[in-house]
Amino acid sequence: MSADEIHTEYNLQAEGGILSSCLLEPARIDEVRTIVGTAESFYSASNRWVYQALVSLVDDGKSVGTAEVAEWLNSRGALRTVGGTPYIAQLAFTQPAADLEEQARVVRDRYRIRRAKALMSEALAKIVAGGVEQDVQKYLELLEGGIASLSQGVDARELRRVVEALDAAYTAIQEASARGDALTGTSTGYARIDKATGGLQGSDLVIVAGRPGSGKTAFAINMAARVAGRGDGVAFFSLEQPNMQLGQRLLSLDGKVDLSKFRSPRFLSPDEWRRLADSLAVLRPLPLWIDDTAAITVSAMRSRIRRLKTQIAAGRAGVQTNGLKVVVVDYIQLCDVPDGNKSREQQVAEVSRGLKMIAKTENLCVLALSQLNRGVESRAGKDRRPQLSDLRESGAIEQDADVVMFVYRDEMYNPESEDRGVAEIIIGKQRQGPTGTRKLRFTGEYGRFDDLADDDYYTEFDDVADN
Repeated sequence: MSADEIHTEYNLQAEGGILSSCLLEPARIDEVRTIVGTAESFYSASNRWVYQALVSLVDDGKSVGTAEVAEWLNSRGALRTVGGTPYIAQLAFTQPAADLEEQARVVRDRYRIRRAKALMSEALAKIVAGGVEQDVQKYLELLEGGIASLSQGVDARELRRVVEALDAAYTAIQEASARGDALTGTSTGYARIDKATGGLQGSDLVIVAGRPGSGKTAFAINMAARVAGRGDGVAFFSLEQPNMQLGQRLLSLDGKVDLSKFRSPRFLSPDEWRRLADSLAVLRPLPLWIDDTAAITVSAMRSRIRRLKTQIAAGRAGVQTNGLKVVVVDYIQLCDVPDGNKSREQQVAEVSRGLKMIAKTENLCVLALSQLNRGVESRAGKDRRPQLSDLRESGAIEQDADVVMFVYRDEMYNPESEDRGVAEIIIGKQRQGPTGTRKLRFTGEYGRFDDLADDDYYTEFDDVADN
């Protein structure tokens, strides 16, 4: 075995075998490309040029051979760089790869090793040059993002026949039926919302939006508690409120104790103290994890989510759970973006795309909160119910989201409203389900959302909800 075969950063024999196979069988070039990707994957500069020539000729619909490759390189002033026509002829007579896919994976993996080392060296150099301790975390997050992009790069996957998608969909429905579930996703804890959405679906980005004071954070906390109460894991990233305040809100909604009394506990009655103690016993075992890091980046979230999933799988999460199913982010506009030179709209769009990628790659429902712009307040007439166009700072949120829900309480704008104590959950977008409105009971002093009793759920409104 030659030295380059066992070198961790490159394998020239594999590179030569791949190029030889492609010269002899041009039809296999696309097969190689699905695995190695761009020419950058090749260690040898000469091999990078030859590979680029092969791919370009195929893309242009031209014939492929040693003469055509030599002509392509010569027209770009690169023929002498690669060693002239003798080098191309040498490749043509090199032993073709016995297992082309395997050798392509070898080349791809060697490139990943080289790139990972380069990323670590770059990050270390920046840390040393910066000399500022608080910058270390940012550099590490940039490094992790680069490494993650390598692991999600090109692969030997191919287009798959529709039968696989159909079988997977049918199996999921069968399994849900066998479990006695009416849902294919994770229950929100609210019957009418579950009926409309089928629950919180893995790989979906669900946006919950509303104006300040509408109750969107409270709604997210209620759903998180209800999901966790069924044994499904929830990771809650709170960029606005500290850990303790979320704990107070959980105790308030579960124990039905006025949240304002937490500032002056001497006003708590013996019965309220008892209810708080009971709630503490109920809430402590829940598979609910909170991260209150301010201005956290999407890459840092991804890292912590993966670490938590690993701990759960290894039985080291400290609590029994059916697995991590939902991630809550409160809220999108507070997420940090490493490149501060981008416009605010570009930053929000990057966060939105990043959260959608987390949902898809980790097979989780990401429930992200979003602010609305001030246009809601200035809208002519009395109807200030939010619309998709009211999403703040970026149309990318609407584009990336699978589901968009708005929280609206009419009493915020109309003190004499007949719907005092009622919140409307407006489903403004849903890729695979109906839109419309569902009503919930809202108890402000507890920050608590509950299903309305059938008698309180107006028939004329229910007709609208099913549209």
